Order: sequence, then C-alpha cells, then structure tokens
Amino acid sequence: MARFLLACYPIAGHRTPNIAVGRALAERGHEVAIYSGSMARPSVEQAGLVFIPYHQEVDERITKILLARDEASFAGGVSVKRASPLDFRKTSALMSDWFLSTVPQQVRDLQDAIDDWQPDVLVTDISLFGPILVLKDMVSIPVAVFCVLIACPLPGPDAPT
Repeated sequence: MARFLLACYPIAGHRTPNIAVGRALAERGHEVAIYSGSMARPSVEQAGLVFIPYHQEVDERITKILLARDEASFAGGVSVKRASPLDFRKTSALMSDWFLSTVPQQVRDLQDAIDDWQPDVLVTDISLFGPILVLKDMVSIPVAVFCVLIACPLPGPDAPT
C-alpha cells in the first residue's frame, strides 16, 4: 500500500473533494494525510485522515484573505467578504496575495511534510501553485494535480465548448 499526501485550501469547495478522495484511498488500505489550513482540521480528522497544518504564517494569511471578502457564506458558514468583480485592481491584488504570495511557504511546508511523513505521492489541488510550479522539480516523488472543478466556470450560451 502507498502513502498519499493531499494538499488543498481549507474552504469547502476544495477541502470536501480532497477528503472524499482521501477516504476512498484509505478504504483501499492506503495511508492518507491532508495538508491544509486550520479551518479544515475538524473535517479531516473526523474523516479519520492525518492532518498536516499549514505553517501558522500561511494559515493566518489565507484565513485573513478568506475573511476579507464581501458577504458570502464560505468556510463552513462563516460570513466573509467578497471583492466586487467590477473592481479589477482590488480583485487582482486579492488573488495575487491568495495564490502567489504563499508559494514560498507552501514549498517549505510541503518539503517538511514530505521529509517527516514520507509519502509516496503528493496530490495537490490545482489552485495550490507551490507544488505545481516549484516543488515538482525539487522532490523525488510524483506530484499529481487534482482539479476540483466539476463544470466549466464560464456561464452562458456563448461560452466556448
């Protein structure tokens, strides 16, 4: 049997599919750990999987970003703020901070997790750029990308097929 390390953001749309994959792997006899933010800990542990937390600095930054968005139900019912899609500069800065500024710490965290937990495979959420852009060239284990999108995100009849 193999050891799988799954890496994802702690919000429900990313956490839940990763937990489902983790449970399916565990039911087949594999060992599974999930690297995520503290908001995911209860769900991961309730599923019987090993929880590997983000470094405190990354966890605080991601939580702050998620909580800085405009009135939407995110992260298990926590009321959070979402930037207006019309305010491109604000949205662009938020996305840059969310997806790019945490890459160096993601890489350090996951290198430590790989050294300590010794997985055979790292499966990363498509939106965690650290493993995809950097870590894949630094580790000797396979890095697989898991996309949680279940449909085309472009709405309307004029969307490309």
